[in-house]
Amino acid sequence: MALNCLGAVLLGYVLGSIPFGYLVVRWRLGRDIREMGSGNIGATNVSRILGKVWGRTVLVLDIAKGLFSVVGAGVIWGKIPVVLALAGLGGILGHIFPLYIGFKGGKGVATGIGVILGLGLFYPMVIFILGGGLLGWFVLYRITGYVSVGSIVFALIVLIGAWIVKIDVVFRIFLSCLAVLVIYRHRENIARLMKGAEHRTEL
Repeated sequence: MALNCLGAVLLGYVLGSIPFGYLVVRWRLGRDIREMGSGNIGATNVSRILGKVWGRTVLVLDIAKGLFSVVGAGVIWGKIPVVLALAGLGGILGHIFPLYIGFKGGKGVATGIGVILGLGLFYPMVIFILGGGLLGWFVLYRITGYVSVGSIVFALIVLIGAWIVKIDVVFRIFLSCLAVLVIYRHRENIARLMKGAEHRTEL
């Protein structure tokens, strides 16, 4: 079991480390996205630099790597909650601290969406939490124009939903940790929002 857990984390981390935002900007402009815009490799910064078509492309790719981290672990080791959760954790940590570009990555929201979706394929009740989080993200983003506000609200809904929806305790702990991590990664955005200095982005 220990080897399965280790394998799941490594699988998720290797997939999560694929820096799609970095690769797309390097391909299109020949530049390092970490030296442009906000310095983040995620879809929001890509959208600022290359436009919303490429931003959405990176968004889908970042979601996909979270999804495949969990699905891959489920196919290889079975739908064991702790194994799936660890694969998801590995995927998110890979996105935030990518192996291939010096451990400076994104904030984990899109990859986290993919991870939750992957968990939901094996345990459908998790989909309700994802649906609530996405709805909250969409509503707040449309109202405020701030991707960061939508992402923070998404994390809060996931945190609350994890303890309302009937799911395995492993998923409760994992989703709670994910939500706290996403909010922590947005600490600079929160500071800018409080100062009125946050940038609106069309995604």
